[in-house]
Order: sequence, then structure tokens, then C-alpha cells
Amino acid sequence: MLLGCGLGVWGAACGETASDGPVASGSMNQSPLTYHDGVTFFSPGASLEACFLTSDFEVQQGWVKAAISRTWLFVADISVDWLATCPGSGDLVRIGIGEANPSQGGWAKDFGVDALADENALNEAVQASPPSEKPSFKLWLHETPTSQGRVEYLGSHEFGHVLGFEDEGSNDEEECEDIAMYGVTPDGIPLTEYDIDSEMNYCNQWSNARAVLTGFDVQGAQSVYGMGPRYVAAISTTTLTL
Repeated sequence: MLLGCGLGVWGAACGETASDGPVASGSMNQSPLTYHDGVTFFSPGASLEACFLTSDFEVQQGWVKAAISRTWLFVADISVDWLATCPGSGDLVRIGIGEANPSQGGWAKDFGVDALADENALNEAVQASPPSEKPSFKLWLHETPTSQGRVEYLGSHEFGHVLGFEDEGSNDEEECEDIAMYGVTPDGIPLTEYDIDSEMNYCNQWSNARAVLTGFDVQGAQSVYGMGPRYVAAISTTTLTL
């Protein structure tokens, strides 16, 4: 069963009160999630272990955790056990955070199960090491403070890759004006109909500075992982209240 969140978007932006319900959106532009043939998704109900490779950026780590919790982990039946430190071995979601000047952004080493990393990569450069030696994903922040909304978006977007979802540029219906910069991988398979505001789209209306899921993001994620328990509880309460 597929169930979107109607007119809302899920997750709160920087400066808003984080909640377990929809945040009203002024736009109906929404976008599908996309994956590539051959990706291995996690099983519905799976619990992933995750950790940060450094103790630096403690505040930003908290932002990333909260953003992932109120977006993907809220709507989909998937959970994360956050470890205080990264063990020396074992398949985990290993996350790097570092400084970059003047650029900022993020990247993931792969999609779905293949995004898990089994060792603590010391060389976290995008091209400098083979995928087997990379963390699951890396966030590059400005030496001057990167906004909370931007950090939350980067963390939630890259975690979307861990769940198996590609950038919207992987859909050959892509209309993003920045597509020439990011390129297209035309093998993308959409999970829902196409529009432009997905968490996985670089041209969303929030300028990549809010960690929110559109109704189609919710629909696509739940078509793979099912509904999260908190989501089920929330819609049950809403239904009873109406």
C-alpha cells in the first residue's frame, strides 16, 4: 500500500519546531524517488548501526541525527542505532564530516546495502581512495559556520542514498536547471511520478537548505520500506481527531 502525506512535507526546517507531523507547504511541486536497477535495499524493519568518524563537529552531528530521524526514519520502517564511536570493523553507516573552503556539499560512496562501510576510512577524499576505503557518506562544511538548515539537508540527502535512492538527475525526465553541472545517469527508475521538489533533487524549492520530504518522497520510501511505526501512530491519531 502506498500512502503519501497529502499537501504537507515531512520534517522541520532550521528555525522551526521539529515535530512528528507534516509541515505545511505552499507548493504542490513534488518529485519521485529514483533508484537504479540492481540496487540492494535493506529489508523493511531493518535496524542500521551508524557512527561518525570524528568527534569534531558535535553540534552538526546532532543536527544530522535529528534531521534523519524526523524525515526518513519517521516515515519509513527503518531505524538507526547511533554508536558513540566507530568500531574498527563491521558493516555500518560510517559518516565523515570535514571542512571545505570555499565549496560545501556531500557525497555518498554507493547506494543501499553497498553504502555500508566496514572500516574507518582515513582518506575521505572523493576520488583519492577506492570505494571500499570510503565512509558511507561525507559532509563538507565551510570553515565559517554552515547554516543548520544546510547541514540538515546534506545529512538527510546523503542518508537517502544510503537507503538506495539516487539523485533526481538520474531520471531522464529531469528538468533541473543545474543538471548540466551535476550530470545525468539515465538508468534511474522512478518510484513515483515526476516533479521537482524531492529531497533528492538539487533544484527543490528550498534551495537545498531544509531537510524535508515531499508527499512523493514519503510514497516512494514507503513503497520500499513500508510505513514507520511513528508515522502509523501519527496518522492514526490524526484520523481519530478529524
